[in-house]
Amino acid sequence: MRKIISIIKKDFALSLRDNIVIYIIIAPLLLALAIRMFLPSVDEIKLSFVMEESIPSSYMEEIQKFGDVEVLPTTDAVIERVGQSDAIPGIILRDNVVKVIFEGNEPQSILNSYTPILESIFNENPQLNITTRQVGENQPILYGVMTIIIVMTAIFLGGTVSGFNIISEKDTNVIRSMAVSPLKMRDFVIARGIIATSISVVIGLLSSLILVGFAVDFSKVLLLLLASSSMAVIISLLIGRIANNQINSIAAIKVVMPVFITLPLASLFIPKVWHLVLYPLPNYWAFIGLQHIFLSEGSTSWFYISIAMLFLISNIYLVAISKIMKKHFGLR
Repeated sequence: MRKIISIIKKDFALSLRDNIVIYIIIAPLLLALAIRMFLPSVDEIKLSFVMEESIPSSYMEEIQKFGDVEVLPTTDAVIERVGQSDAIPGIILRDNVVKVIFEGNEPQSILNSYTPILESIFNENPQLNITTRQVGENQPILYGVMTIIIVMTAIFLGGTVSGFNIISEKDTNVIRSMAVSPLKMRDFVIARGIIATSISVVIGLLSSLILVGFAVDFSKVLLLLLASSSMAVIISLLIGRIANNQINSIAAIKVVMPVFITLPLASLFIPKVWHLVLYPLPNYWAFIGLQHIFLSEGSTSWFYISIAMLFLISNIYLVAISKIMKKHFGLR
């Protein structure tokens, strides 16, 4: 235990003296603040409608009182327009029935703004009944995706800081002194895990608080960050193995970070049947858990399954990688 505590104290001292490490720690918080300042203008509700030409002009005149109206010739054209990235409802008329089509990824606040207006307009005619239809998959909105990326980045940067400390030990030959000491690889990994997890938890919780306030269950955020501890250690070991100095470490980050964040992010754009390919990746399960927290996707039981898979898979990889790194670092 003394060896572990000694490594932790030394690493925190090194981190506080390294300007690059300090920047790595505060950068996600600054980014979260910038997003928080910018995104309110992105999510600002501006009412717009797209309508099929067959809608009576009297209804069109009423709707124009509440926002901009785009008129398209066919139902297919309306549906295609609704499927674009902005939040806009489509209105079509079939057999005297008005149908309002949403893409399915709109924030509830936007739905609450549109629904009373449309009901008040179309329900004036007792022969017209308003129905709703959802087209396409439920894709996450911009705010939720950015929050998830920031938290994923926090996990990665926690491992990066610990990896920088390993690089410093290699650069100053301290790692050789550790190799001839009674220090075991297990103690080395535990110390790195405590450092990486501590930094990830602090950055992740503060970033989430800045971005979403108290709108989410922070006990789940904390649980996920703790379950990601082994994954953060893997990142630190990989960076420590690839690079021999801080200049090389930047190149290592460019290799590891895109894999860590981009692969699970790709799950948003590929059919769910292909998600099986991503199941062996612990960062995929972290992403799924974060989707539940910040986008309310999946049941609570599915969240805990993703946490369990994250913890199990990352620990399996950590055991395998530790055995390989044990020879590289010369530890027992």
